[in-house]
Amino acid sequence: MLAGGWREEVRTLMRDVPADAPAWNACGYDAIRQLEDGTLSASDAESRVVIATRQYAKRQRTWFRHQLAGLDVTRLDPRAPDWEARALSWWNTCDA
Repeated sequence: MLAGGWREEVRTLMRDVPADAPAWNACGYDAIRQLEDGTLSASDAESRVVIATRQYAKRQRTWFRHQLAGLDVTRLDPRAPDWEARALSWWNTCDA
């Protein structure tokens, strides 16, 4: 995302979006905003984005774990040789 223009996006948003807007609470935007303000180095900003993203993913996994019964969840390991076949099988049963 950083290589894809995130900094430029944030720079543009900083001109148009109030500093206290809820949109700034999105994952990683605070770190990139601090990077653009010059209060955070590029490596520190990247580290904070990585940590924030991992924490968000963990919260999502926890939320999903409590929302669905274990049998209703199809778990896929992308390293397993049959992951794609299992995903397609699941998708085809949802279509029925």
